[in-house]
Amino acid sequence: LGGFEEGEEIEVSGVLGQHDFSAPYTNYYQVEPRTQDDLASVGGMSTFLRTTIFVLAGGGLLAVVAVFVLQAAVRRRTRELDESRARFQRLAEATFEGIALHKADGKIIDANAALADMVGMDRDELIGLNVSAVLPKTSGAPQDVNGDAEAPTEAELVDENGTTIPIEIEEREVTTGDETVHVRAVRDISKRKEWENEILRAKQEAEQMAKLKSNLLNNMSHELRTPITNITGYAELIMDEAEGPHRKFAAQIRESGKRLSETLQLVLDMAQIEAGTLDVLVREAAVANVVREVIDRHDQKVDDEALTVEVDVPNDLTLDTDRTLLYRIFNNLIHNAIKFTEEGTIGVEVTPIDDGLQIEVWDTGVGIAPEFRPHLFEPFKQESEGLAREYEGAGLGLTLTKHMVDILGGTIEVESTKGEGSVFAIELPSLSTVGTPVVVSDEQGASQ
Repeated sequence: LGGFEEGEEIEVSGVLGQHDFSAPYTNYYQVEPRTQDDLASVGGMSTFLRTTIFVLAGGGLLAVVAVFVLQAAVRRRTRELDESRARFQRLAEATFEGIALHKADGKIIDANAALADMVGMDRDELIGLNVSAVLPKTSGAPQDVNGDAEAPTEAELVDENGTTIPIEIEEREVTTGDETVHVRAVRDISKRKEWENEILRAKQEAEQMAKLKSNLLNNMSHELRTPITNITGYAELIMDEAEGPHRKFAAQIRESGKRLSETLQLVLDMAQIEAGTLDVLVREAAVANVVREVIDRHDQKVDDEALTVEVDVPNDLTLDTDRTLLYRIFNNLIHNAIKFTEEGTIGVEVTPIDDGLQIEVWDTGVGIAPEFRPHLFEPFKQESEGLAREYEGAGLGLTLTKHMVDILGGTIEVESTKGEGSVFAIELPSLSTVGTPVVVSDEQGASQ
């Protein structure tokens, strides 16, 4: 009876039993309920019914609260979507690119003012048109917004005045829920095309000027080499027969001719390297023979200066490289060593290393000041400059040497102490493409 209130009238059903077992059996009877369902309130609802109503009432209240909460969430989400759509529309209108949104069948569902201006139509006129009627097709399939970007497609667009506009088109797919929308961005690249054309014209003009300069230098080489060679040759003939001051004058003429020849060769080499026309042909070179030729070229200067020359080069040492460039590298370094050593010794040492060789050209001359070291390989730079400079030269020898070493795939380093001398150390690899032209990168200053 715990589920009933005090004073509540209860209807009971169940098993009837007699309580008084003596005659005349008139006292009272008892009823034993079998289950809770045999007890029911006469004046009200059963516990089960009350509980059911209470639960239903509570559920209804929660449902009402849930409806209000859901409505608030829907309103908030709708507001957020409206704000997001407004932000997107402001961005689309603010960009200089034309933007079109279309479905998979090509029907345009939205476009910005920039695109309308490009095609010469109102924005409302674009809505509903097929994108193929407005814009050229893009190449390839559009990429998903989270995928890797495809290279934009360049095309041409004809506006309402019949003017052809170079454009760049890029297309992406955006999936929102169950719907996939295509976003097509259109950029006017007229200015970029103008710049590209200007760069192309400048490149062509530069190539034309380089060709003219090359022709000029070739003509200059022919026109200057012949008279210089004649002057030097006749000066040597005079030296063989002249005596006294006349022999000295002839020697000066010969040295001046050689100096002109050296300067001309430096200028021509520099022009060829800058123009990328320096021929590089790899063959097996006998290194000792190359060094001997260079020393013989400068033997008169060595004798005049009373210098000591030390050479340590194995006679059987060879290197697969460009022999002409190797000769010029030795010539520039030995020429410098002689020029900057008024008395003392110059030396050449070559030793084999793994897949190449190491060259050292050293002297006991004036050395190089530490502050000039960073400018050592710059063109036309000399430690002593101006009309009062102490040493002759155009300031190109070491610049060209560095370029040639780079072309042959090597490295060059220098150690020097002012007043004690210098050591130039070079490492050159053996090039594998023997007997064939070598392709030289632009960073190395030449290509063939």
